Amino acid sequence: MLYDVNLLLQERSGSTVPSILNRMATSQKPPTFHKTNKFTSVFQSLIDAYGVANYQEINPGTIVLSRDYLTLTLLSFYTLHDD
Repeated sequence: MLYDVNLLLQERSGSTVPSILNRMATSQKPPTFHKTNKFTSVFQSLIDAYGVANYQEINPGTIVLSRDYLTLTLLSFYTLHDD
């Protein structure tokens, strides 16, 4: 697969010099990335302040966000429908 990528890069660039791509063995884990939007980035930054999840761990920001949303929804429901 890596050879195919090298070949494709060389063909598309039009260069006669081959590109240098090597697979390297490492003990380091890849960095963690959480896709966010304008709304969830605020919550994710709060979660990241306490620590970033490791690679392939569940994002705790989604749990916190859904829990807080549910709490606010229930509070507003009981406040608006209080007799």
